Amino acid sequence: MLGPKKKPSTPDSYSSDDSDDDSNVRLCTPQSHKAGKLCINLDNCRYNIARFSAKYLDFRDCIRFDHCSLFWTDIPTQFDQLARITPLQVISRFPLMNELARKGIFFQHINRLRLTFPTDFRFVPRTWVLPQDLTELQEEFALAAPGEKTRTYIVKPSAGSQGHGIYLAQTLSDIGTNAQVVQRYVDKPFLIDGLKFDFRIYVLLSSVAPLEIWLGREGLTRFCTKRYEGSVTRDNMNNSFMHLTNYAVNKHSSAFIRNEEPKDDDRASKRSLSSVTRLLRQKGHDVDAMWESIVSVIVRTCIAIYPTVLNGYSLYASEADEIGADRPLTSYAGTKSLTDKQRLKEYCRIQAQKERERLRRKIPMSQCFHIIGFDILLDYRLRPWIVEINHAPSFVTDSNFD
Repeated sequence: MLGPKKKPSTPDSYSSDDSDDDSNVRLCTPQSHKAGKLCINLDNCRYNIARFSAKYLDFRDCIRFDHCSLFWTDIPTQFDQLARITPLQVISRFPLMNELARKGIFFQHINRLRLTFPTDFRFVPRTWVLPQDLTELQEEFALAAPGEKTRTYIVKPSAGSQGHGIYLAQTLSDIGTNAQVVQRYVDKPFLIDGLKFDFRIYVLLSSVAPLEIWLGREGLTRFCTKRYEGSVTRDNMNNSFMHLTNYAVNKHSSAFIRNEEPKDDDRASKRSLSSVTRLLRQKGHDVDAMWESIVSVIVRTCIAIYPTVLNGYSLYASEADEIGADRPLTSYAGTKSLTDKQRLKEYCRIQAQKERERLRRKIPMSQCFHIIGFDILLDYRLRPWIVEINHAPSFVTDSNFD
């Protein structure tokens, strides 16, 4: 069993900035390598929590490439890095994931699958990727019936992060034509104490051949710091503290409540996922059904991005071509007599057949893994909506809660 002889100090003893402090991880030596010690390379890691975890598991910090068992990197994996690693080495990122998680590319994948499985991919609000979907967006506004309730749209830069450049719009003239994503705004969110919130759930993609997904039951809940007024109006639509749940936005609000003590987890602006599910259960909500729905939308999202991640991995893993890269998703549509669920099952059956073929040919197990941050919003019926995915979720520990 891996593990130190005695438990080291907690992450709180580390500085809260993103600086590299290699003094807390022992260096790998030829003697420790020969003795079978697992070694980790942290040259491209800026998070102290990764160093703490390495120390806790008794890893040695390696500088030499050929001594390392694990490469932990915070930057996108380059194909030349992957081509150099041996069958017994692992790297903490899948190739192309940084491109795939861009809002424009991600929602294009979702929209394509929605055409084939319209009832199985409704967990993402209707989305247009500009400029290519501009005509369809114009039709959306043109088809609005006179007297119909004004719809609100949330507009996000295609490659933005941390809430930068996001705004709400209610008319076509409010929306530019540059590279951005336009989504129908979920205007009836579930509220706690009158505040809108979302979940950050962490998912480990440990393999793509076969596809293996590990879902963390603990996560974060990020709250807005301005009470939701029940609807979006021209007067409140520019109030980011009311509409955007991003921690990077709300931490600048005078109403932001830090989570420093255990008692704060029931009132802070950033709380544990478990504290909120406990509160929902106390109020009589069916948390088990809600969680089952969350798991379902996460799995389906991973299915949506799976072919691209597999292809990216196959570019450097020569034997992975024998899996049979992937087949155009539209080819699984079959006849009109098949239901969406049947077509989705057929798609998964074919992928499982490829995985069995991989095992028969003894194709090496995955040399990559990836931690993905899923941002999930609940509507007033506790129905989960995927807001976006983050290929590089922050592991900064700038508070006792973190």
